[in-house]
Amino acid sequence: MGNELSFSYEVSFGGNTNSIQVKGIITGDEFAGNMTMGQFGSFPMTAKRAAQ
Repeated sequence: MGNELSFSYEVSFGGNTNSIQVKGIITGDEFAGNMTMGQFGSFPMTAKRAAQ
């Protein structure tokens, strides 16, 4: 519960506006989840906090 992250945003390309949804889990300094791009489908994504 406390380590779940989800957000959405819109992007415009090719004259169309598309909604992007991201949902995943934060574990330590890493994020793993999926990005859903409407008709383009869903894709796995990962991220890692950069060292300071």
